[in-house]
Amino acid sequence: MQKAYEAELKAMGERMLKWGIKGESCENDYNSTVGLLYIARAVNDPEFTRKVEEHARPLFTDSRFFSPAGYWVERGGIDTGFGGTANWMVGWIGLLTDWPWVKEDLAKAYRLRGHLILPEPDGTATGPSHFNSRLGSPVTNDQWAWDDLQRGSARDFAASLVTDEAAYTVKSLTPDELVGGAAARVAEFNFHLGENSRPVGMHYLTNQEMLEQKLMGMKWEPRIWMSYDFPASVNPGYEHYPKGARAHREQLEKANPSLLKLPMLRGENFVRAFEKDFVVTRQPGYAAILHTGPVGAQSRDDKMFQFAGPLGLGGGQLSAFWTPATGSVILGLRVGMSYNESFDKLDNWRNWPSHCISGVTVDGKVFTSARNARPEATVETRDNSSTSTVRGPLVGMTITKDPAEKDPPKARDQFSDVPLEGKLRYARTFKTDEKGVSVETTITGDGTASLAELHEVLPVYMGRTVGEKKATSTEIKLQVGGASGAWQAPAEGYTDKVTAVKLARFDGAVQVTFAQPRRVRLSPAPWSDAWLNPGANARNLLIDLLENGDKPATIKGEKKIAYRIESAAR
Repeated sequence: MQKAYEAELKAMGERMLKWGIKGESCENDYNSTVGLLYIARAVNDPEFTRKVEEHARPLFTDSRFFSPAGYWVERGGIDTGFGGTANWMVGWIGLLTDWPWVKEDLAKAYRLRGHLILPEPDGTATGPSHFNSRLGSPVTNDQWAWDDLQRGSARDFAASLVTDEAAYTVKSLTPDELVGGAAARVAEFNFHLGENSRPVGMHYLTNQEMLEQKLMGMKWEPRIWMSYDFPASVNPGYEHYPKGARAHREQLEKANPSLLKLPMLRGENFVRAFEKDFVVTRQPGYAAILHTGPVGAQSRDDKMFQFAGPLGLGGGQLSAFWTPATGSVILGLRVGMSYNESFDKLDNWRNWPSHCISGVTVDGKVFTSARNARPEATVETRDNSSTSTVRGPLVGMTITKDPAEKDPPKARDQFSDVPLEGKLRYARTFKTDEKGVSVETTITGDGTASLAELHEVLPVYMGRTVGEKKATSTEIKLQVGGASGAWQAPAEGYTDKVTAVKLARFDGAVQVTFAQPRRVRLSPAPWSDAWLNPGANARNLLIDLLENGDKPATIKGEKKIAYRIESAAR
């Protein structure tokens, strides 16, 4: 009976190996590798084990699947949400094997992850998500909490057993906690047994809460995952705990305690490039994250599922500007999309919190630098400064119906990048130094496309109404008339001759100072996320680049804008 079982198990594995690497969703290929490794252990066939290793190696060594910058590639870009699930699977693989390229990649993934987390003054944390291919969750909300967010998730505990780069994600258990571990687990499992539906922004309700709130119609029913935030029945950190790990952790806490903190809280100043994809700097008064790498893209020719929204917003952006006193005040975000629907609606493009150049032609075609999926990028870092330049075409965006659907009313929306009429290109240069960030944007056109709007977009983070211990919105003020001019609240429409913008949050402020007075307005409506980053809010500053009094115009030659972002007095 056992031999027959092993034979069928091996046949299943051989069939999976014949499928090869799909490359459509990053976490799934690593998920299948875990399954193949367990089959290899069960059948104990050296030739099958060799095949599994040869199958898995490209997932870690081929840049189509893992970027040396430190992320698992999702349809050509990064997705920190699904990357969280991939981290779970790769940590598992790292504990099951001695493959060095697994440990190296997981170390890079957790190193980048740490640099994308920005602590808030109230003790919470957030980060950018605009570049994500599919999900709007920053790394602080990546796919599944996997158990205990206060102590550290099961995923991150497993990863910390593979690489010290994950040490900052978990806290060591005290002797008292170890003694009480069994009782704590019993309480947690009993909670799982009573879990039910979840209202937006809340935890899964217990039966008693349902009864008290007269919501028994929402009572538990079977669903895809077995528990509220832990869709796995095996904990690899427990099952494959490496001998000596506890002693190693204790030694790390003594010898290199800074690794136990987020990079932004280690008390060091730095400028770090992650290949040509990210530049992160931490200086005495601020921190900034630049995204200069690719984002995802789709084409009907790739024979993969076609989504209804953009696979990331990139093109070269200031993803975040943060200070210790304000927390994040400039932050690129997106809501993302499910299998069937995009929550980043194209007709809401003016409100998308993305540091980009965006506009619309007179015939209604929306375009943006954020959909230049492969910007030409140069990155140069020095001791305390960096210079990054990105360039490429402004790209149109359109929504069409699935042509393969035989029943037209059932046809799904599909998002596509489309070229614009004539030549319309951009270049952006970002310079960071000890005091702040300078941005210069140049638009070059041949005068062909007639434009109704053209904006430099600056996404202002307005805080979170869910999850923050002290919900604090950002106050926006405009200065007119030079350095001595009065600060005023934004008007309904454009304000002319704006020389600076002040963004005040918590106990600090950030100032954006224009090299030349600009025409500035707020985006038509606030932006908010009610899905994977619940309660996150933003509002865009739209800086007029047409400068033609709301009348259509063409760009022939160059248009430029330059500004400086620094910490300021509140």
